[in-house]
Formats: sequence, C-alpha cells, structure tokens
Amino acid sequence: MKNINWMVADNTEKEIYAFESVNNGRNTKIHKIGTNGSQLWKDEQKVKGTISNFEILPNGLAVVSNVDNSGKKGLMKLASGRSESKIAFLSATNGEDLWDKAPKTKGYVQHFYIMDDGILFGIYEGGINKISYEGKTLFKKPLKTGENILTMADTPQGLIYITSEDANIVNLQNGEQVWKKPLKYRRADAVSSAYDSKNTRYLISADDELFAVDANSGEVSTLAECDFDGKEDPTQVEVRDGGILLTSDQNMMLLDWQGGKSWHEYYRAPGKSAFGAIIAGVTAVAAAATSAAAYNAANQNRNKLGNYTDRGERYADLGGGMAMASGASVAEMLKRFKATAATKNNQFVLTKLDDGVGLVKLNKDSGAKEKEIVLKDKKPEYQVDEIAGILYYKADNNSIFAYNLNK
Repeated sequence: MKNINWMVADNTEKEIYAFESVNNGRNTKIHKIGTNGSQLWKDEQKVKGTISNFEILPNGLAVVSNVDNSGKKGLMKLASGRSESKIAFLSATNGEDLWDKAPKTKGYVQHFYIMDDGILFGIYEGGINKISYEGKTLFKKPLKTGENILTMADTPQGLIYITSEDANIVNLQNGEQVWKKPLKYRRADAVSSAYDSKNTRYLISADDELFAVDANSGEVSTLAECDFDGKEDPTQVEVRDGGILLTSDQNMMLLDWQGGKSWHEYYRAPGKSAFGAIIAGVTAVAAAATSAAAYNAANQNRNKLGNYTDRGERYADLGGGMAMASGASVAEMLKRFKATAATKNNQFVLTKLDDGVGLVKLNKDSGAKEKEIVLKDKKPEYQVDEIAGILYYKADNNSIFAYNLNK
C-alpha cells in the first residue's frame, strides 16, 4: 500500500480501514487490515473521488466521496460528468458495493447523518434526501431547499433545516414539509437562529430582519427589523431571560418579546491594521477554544443528528461536559456562537480605546461595559477559553499574557 492518507479502526479495534490516494488524489482505494497486518479483503475497494465521510456500521460501511471535474474540458469533461458527491454502502466482509443503484446527489454532501432506518443527507447546492440501508429512497421525492444548508436538527415537529435562502420543518418519514410555506428570504450573508421556549417559536435572523415562526402552526411573522450600525447585520440570536439578544462583531441589541428595542450598543471597529493577524469573519472578536475532549466527542458524534435546542441550553451542555455530542450541524452553530462569546453572560468587542486598540467586556443582559482590556500591539492575536474564562494574548515580543475575564 502506498500514499495512505489516514486510517480508522472499528469499535473492537481489531480491524483497520486504510485510505489510499491514487491518480494524483482524484480517486481513493480502501483497504481492510487485521491487527496482524494481513489484508482482510481480497481486493481493495476503489472509490471515485476523495473520501469526505466514512462511517462503520453493523450492516456495512457508509462512504461519501467528492468528485471534482471542474478542471476538465471538452470531451473529458463530458465523459467524466458533473462535480458532485458520491454515496456508497460497502460490505464489511469483502468491500463490495451493496447498492445496485446509488442515490443521485447533484451536488456536494454538506450534511450526513446515520439514522435507525437509513442515511439522511443534505446537499450544499440545495436538497435533502433519505435512503435506506438497502439502497431505497425513503422520501417520495428529494426535498428542494435553498443553497447552503446551515442547520439540520431534530425537533418535536420533525427535521428543521435552515439555509441561506429558506427554512422549514420536514417529516422525516416521508420528506413532506410540515410548515405550509417555507420561510423564504433573499439570499442572506448572515443567518442565525434560536428557539424561544417561553413563546414556543423559532427565531431566525436573516440580514436585517428577525422572523418568528410558531413551532406548532408554522405561522411566520416579522418580529423586528434590525438597524445595526457600521453596515453590519446580526450574526447571532440568543434568547436571554429578559428578551432576545442580537449581536454582530461591533453591535449588541436586546429586544423585548414583542420585538421592541430595549437597548442597542455599538463600538466602532478599529482601523484595518489592527485586524492584520486576527482570524477573519466573526472570529475576529475572539477565537474560542474548548478542551480536546470536547473536539474528540464532537468527532465521534459527527454523523449523529442532534436535537435543536436554544443557544443557552447548548452552551450549558458544552460547559457541563456533554461536548457537542449533538451532531455536526449543531456543533457548527456552537462554534459560531463561541466565536464572539467569551462567557455565558458577556461578549467581547474589539474597538479603539483611549489608550489604544483593545477589548470591551459587555454584559449581555444590560449592554453595560464592565471592563476594558488594552492590547498594545497593532496586530493583536488572542484566544478565549470560555469555559475557564481566560483570555490569552500574544504580544509582539512573543510573550503570552493571560487575563481573568470573570473579574
């Protein structure tokens, strides 16, 4: 075997699957090896594309591979087909494909969940489908969705999905929509959501509007229009005891339960030079770090469909050691949430202070400024350990300083 990219063992740790890159990385060979080094399959299994997901199941091996034909031209492009993901289900005994006909994806698999009755998957270009372990589609027809599925999670009413263009809840047995009409909005650069258990509704922020969707009836209403300063749109929604908190890099706004504005705080961003070494996007405020155990647990549960809970409950789950065990899509939401939140009750905003560039610590319930931390360097690099409440800051002289954010 040559060019082995990675290996994974089964739960017994007596069988190992090895993945070999071939044809300059365009395709993959899968080998099965015993603990004594012997090959357990007579022939390796050849898979078109590069492996993006692999799950060892009692009844077989679920494999997702990505085929990229974007660089091909003319007859070669026609012969090779479109760029898309391929899904296969292989025999653990000999590696042969157990499905006579693989499901058509017509795009790249963005979400991939193992369920009791089959495999549920969502496509980046739009679309959700479900296939049984025998290779039969379980939905009457693939569900059409908007592009870029940000969230897929389980709710009492069914599967909720949120994309950059629309949102709805789907019956997981037949793929039919639960809400009479999907919530649709123009393609948004920033989409975030939360569940308001007090009022039994989903809150979805898309660009400068906050929508409320009744969890029982599916009725949609516009709760508020958010006029953030600095040409920003809300990137986070959080349900607090006193209302609904909307945040972005430089803005914080608390709404009452009817959508009225309780308060709004804005801190102007520092000059571009101050952002030179900071991670781009929402992580510019704070690149949060969690324990290695949390990432390990998240990896083990990456293909498990999680329950959709409000942001506060997800935060409590993480801090209590449940470590993102709610699946890949909710883990991604958690990751975005942590990007601007150092602690459960405070947010840090990078801005220009009287003594230079620094962070202001804001209370999420009142908007009050509780602390200032001056970062002397023009290109600050820092990370926040939100569980311990410690900010680590690397200065130009390669010294590392630690600030207790809870004091």
